[in-house]
Amino acid sequence: MSITVEDTGFNTMDATTEWAAAVHFDGTGWDLISEPTTDRAAALDAVQSTTDSVLISREVTSWQTVPELRPPRLLASDDTVNGIIAEEDNVIRGALNRGATIVVTKTHKPAERVLHRIGCPSLTPLLDRSKAWTTWFRERLVEDHTIRPSMPDFHTRDDAEARLAGIRQCTTCEPELHGATRSIRSLRAGGLAERHLGLTLATEGGTPLGTITDIRSHTSAAKQQRWGAEHVTITTDAGPHEVAGTDRVHILGNVSETNLTTREAALRQRLGVA
Repeated sequence: MSITVEDTGFNTMDATTEWAAAVHFDGTGWDLISEPTTDRAAALDAVQSTTDSVLISREVTSWQTVPELRPPRLLASDDTVNGIIAEEDNVIRGALNRGATIVVTKTHKPAERVLHRIGCPSLTPLLDRSKAWTTWFRERLVEDHTIRPSMPDFHTRDDAEARLAGIRQCTTCEPELHGATRSIRSLRAGGLAERHLGLTLATEGGTPLGTITDIRSHTSAAKQQRWGAEHVTITTDAGPHEVAGTDRVHILGNVSETNLTTREAALRQRLGVA
């Protein structure tokens, strides 16, 4: 079937660019981590919050229409795919019941394996098997009944400590195995924002000062036009800290414990695991 394109008058000013965070899996194309948006900064925030994701973009125009579409692609039936997903969910469910809290991805490429905590945000496209079964896999399943999206390995923390030394650890969830500790980030107090809530405030040497529960910036009326706060009140579950806006503060880790445990709890609830 041919495709007919109607040119309704090209106008370069009519084009817009959409951005999204995406993870590339071998053979599957791009899996979106965030919804496409014209806000590049928002998409970049999504990239920075996940491991191994990149910023992708596409041009969107209304200058052409395609009234005659290509034939629909032949996909495996929902019943077939859902049956496989049920089997894969059983594998994950069994791992959770055995006490697994560490996940190893890219097991088919030993040099590229990565250790994650099971609540890591970057694991969503992998542990939610309905998302793992992309259109590409559904097409391939019609021709090759053995094709499957990659399934990670699951380990208890003790098993990972004993057997998985030397494997790179995720820089987002930081599983803290084999003597590794959480990263310490330094930034101006005036640069603290809502995204830092739930993270751990620390000393320069890494001693925890409590989980950040509130951030308030203060600027006098005389300096409202100047960039940056004069001083900042950082409240943690251990108490408040008053610092100048230009002071350096230190944050432990890249994702909060609450975020990780909430994601793990959601996975357990979806699979019916206590």
